[in-house]
Amino acid sequence: MGQRIKKNRLMKEWTKTKLAKEINSDISSLITYEQNKRRPKLNTFKELANSLDVDHAWLASFHELPEGSFGQKIRKYRLINGSRCLY
Repeated sequence: MGQRIKKNRLMKEWTKTKLAKEINSDISSLITYEQNKRRPKLNTFKELANSLDVDHAWLASFHELPEGSFGQKIRKYRLINGSRCLY
């Protein structure tokens, strides 16, 4: 997720400070998200997706989840379609 956050931040030509302000967070937290050292809380995750103008499923890499079993397919479908916004 961190690479996706950083990539989209750079595409918008935003500094870390700008994005941190957009998501009502501090820059040190944003750095830990971009470095995959920590995952954002759900509210912050939603703010990131909204601020970066990206789909929450794409930001959380839900499309890359395995589909080896029927249960995995159901979970992936629910996550992608917002039935359960967990990551």
